[in-house]
Amino acid sequence: MMQDFPKLLPPEAKVGFTCFDFRQLCFAPCKNNLTDAAAKSSEGLEPDSASTAEHNSYFVQCRYLSTVGVDVETFSVAPEFAGIKVAPHPHVALMPHFAVTRGELRERFLAGKCRVAAGATLVLDGDIHVEHLDLEGTLIVRAVPGAKVLVKRLTVRNAGWRFEPLTGKAPEYLAIRGYRVKRLGQKVLYYPNPGEYVVEE
Repeated sequence: MMQDFPKLLPPEAKVGFTCFDFRQLCFAPCKNNLTDAAAKSSEGLEPDSASTAEHNSYFVQCRYLSTVGVDVETFSVAPEFAGIKVAPHPHVALMPHFAVTRGELRERFLAGKCRVAAGATLVLDGDIHVEHLDLEGTLIVRAVPGAKVLVKRLTVRNAGWRFEPLTGKAPEYLAIRGYRVKRLGQKVLYYPNPGEYVVEE
């Protein structure tokens, strides 16, 4: 295993390590079934389940947004599915065509004010810059290569995507998570053609 690798090295080998200030940045495995994960969650341990792996990804994206000045709100109580507590952050997916590094992310969010409410869902994919955004609900912005989008001022209010606990039988890809996503409302801005676009509404 990876932690055993240094033991294979000769005594003169230099071995170092890197510390991160939060575990989810470098280690959020999906390795335990619902029963085992729920038991770990009840003991205050990391469940390492499908649901926590997914929500830890959202958590990391939210941390990135916070570092560039976005106001990211969270639930006061962590949501729980099948006895497993997950990160209480908004569901944020920043695609590689939007930003990969923190420097790129800083360039994407300009000097305006941005807010993402607790329970919101945000997907950004493409050459998009954001000045002012107030999001309660779900917003998806996608731009094809060659399309440049400036979100100058946008307020979004809709019912959003609700993560609901499962009841009864469900397909395996849902059953391993313990919830399904119900899409009650969303705003989608899709730019399929190259060009420059400004969003102000």
